[in-house]
Amino acid sequence: MMLSLWGGLLVTGAGAALGTLVAAGLRRRPDELRAWRTGLQVLASEIGYGAVPLPEALRRAGAAAGGAAGAALAAAGARLAAGEGAEPEGAWHAAVAQAQAASPLADEDCAALAAVAPVLGRTGREDQLRHLQLAVRRLEAAEAAAREAAAREARLWAYACTCGALVVALVLA
Repeated sequence: MMLSLWGGLLVTGAGAALGTLVAAGLRRRPDELRAWRTGLQVLASEIGYGAVPLPEALRRAGAAAGGAAGAALAAAGARLAAGEGAEPEGAWHAAVAQAQAASPLADEDCAALAAVAPVLGRTGREDQLRHLQLAVRRLEAAEAAAREAAAREARLWAYACTCGALVVALVLA
């Protein structure tokens, strides 16, 4: 009897932890999108007005963004500065992949970020700024949608996982 009670508590605890983890990811996504927006806006300023070399502009954008976005931007800048034969496009794609692995970014968020890669460091200043501004607008829309989804779904996930685990514990008991 006591073993069954402990098993039920473990299953319920695991379900609650899973629900909390999913809810935390939903709540963290808008913050990550805001950090990316900040980084892209700083990058646009550095490219457009500072005329700073791309590795330094990426480093500054990373410092301003913070979090997983900042780490990814700084890593892209470091990769370019090290001269490892990395093209700006490849460094940018690696940064986006790094951010996606370290944060709850959705595929559409990464697609908006990846759209910047072909023009970064390869086209004129105005074209780069236009693409960066387009990515910022896409991230703004994604951030608004993510905030709505987090408000609507985070509590639902937490409760559903806990209740599902309770049902499993009762069935197993």
